[in-house]
Amino acid sequence: MATVNTNAAPTDRLIQPNDSLSNLDMVMLCLRHWPWFVLSLFLCLGAATLYLLATPKTYTRTMSVLVKSGGTYKTEEMKVFEELGVGTLTTEISDEVVAIHSPAAIYDMVKRLHLDINYYRHSFFRDEPLYAETLPVEVEFHELDDNTTAGFTLALREDGTALLSDVTLRGVPVEKDCRVTIGKKCKTPFGAITVKPTLYYKKGMKTEILVKRIGYLAAAQRYGALVTAELQAKTKNIIDIICVDNSIPRAENILKTIVNIYNENWVQNRNQISVSTNEFIKERLAVIED
Repeated sequence: MATVNTNAAPTDRLIQPNDSLSNLDMVMLCLRHWPWFVLSLFLCLGAATLYLLATPKTYTRTMSVLVKSGGTYKTEEMKVFEELGVGTLTTEISDEVVAIHSPAAIYDMVKRLHLDINYYRHSFFRDEPLYAETLPVEVEFHELDDNTTAGFTLALREDGTALLSDVTLRGVPVEKDCRVTIGKKCKTPFGAITVKPTLYYKKGMKTEILVKRIGYLAAAQRYGALVTAELQAKTKNIIDIICVDNSIPRAENILKTIVNIYNENWVQNRNQISVSTNEFIKERLAVIED
């Protein structure tokens, strides 16, 4: 009589916890789900592309300033002062760093360059800043306070006029649109303004510009955060001024203007010291003569 062996092992073995997948098994598993990998790749590439298109470009410009005083500043008057036992004027490099990046210097720079008004060209993903060669016209507000905000879309026409639309004043929309003549002072919801052509304006050109006025104080705070001044690590009398901005020519103009303001203030302070020293010496000599 035939017997059946009930202890025979089954042909399909169950995978035990200690079993591991081979490289071939991993490849086959990935190939089996290849559509998900392709979809994930396209989604990641699309998200990265949208991020790059929507993120404004930023540029860094650096300018170095050499402080020539070398720690001690002496004029002819100060030498006389020292002979009298009064002392000398010492210039600390850290004080110069503070002077270059002081709020007063930044505010003065903003006013000189009219950075309270920003110009943009609207695009699908982001607004492109307009400055220097890319800016055909500039707007001058004659009646607004220094820190009053305003904004509008300026559409240049072929006949030498411009249409103001999407007008806001102090953050409040103004329904009234108006037309102005380029180069002439005109009345608008902001009071009198002048749309002045720049060197890059071409007669008959047609384009739209987004104009935003944020005021001097807000502009000083904004560009004060974009400009830094620091002492070079390897030197004791060279200061690096760094500006990060969306426009290369604007960043360069900001650095040049800050250096000019620093030089003007330096000369003014030294002249004031000389005048004060002369007056003090004259007073002391008058006392001695009496």
